[in-house]
Amino acid sequence: MEGDDFHPALNVERMSAGIALTDADRAAWLSALASQLADASRREASIVLTCSALRQAYRDQLRSADSAIRFVCLIGSPELLQARLESRAPHFMPASLLTSQLLAFEAPAPAEQAWTYDVALPRDVIVADILSRLANTPLG
Repeated sequence: MEGDDFHPALNVERMSAGIALTDADRAAWLSALASQLADASRREASIVLTCSALRQAYRDQLRSADSAIRFVCLIGSPELLQARLESRAPHFMPASLLTSQLLAFEAPAPAEQAWTYDVALPRDVIVADILSRLANTPLG
């Protein structure tokens, strides 16, 4: 599931205009994502949800919906991230908002047990490692 698909229209309008979202702006979006996670958990379904859970409070809200959640944190140099944003297919969030996202970002604390990867690594290497870790790590 792509987290961007769950943004309310107002958030999309704001980002399209180059306006960074606030915590208040993200509240309904995070609630929608948590609902998707809780629903999958009730159905005992495994899902992959991509989103920019930039702050620990956001991740805590998502974790409260499903205690078996695993976070994968993708990091990269600002230059690499900027280049990738500028080269991607048209998207409502312009690359100009990267700075605000980097300023909001709180690296996962050790207690969060997030798996962190540098996006400079080849995508297939990252995916293979995640799949291996999932296969060898008990959930919950």
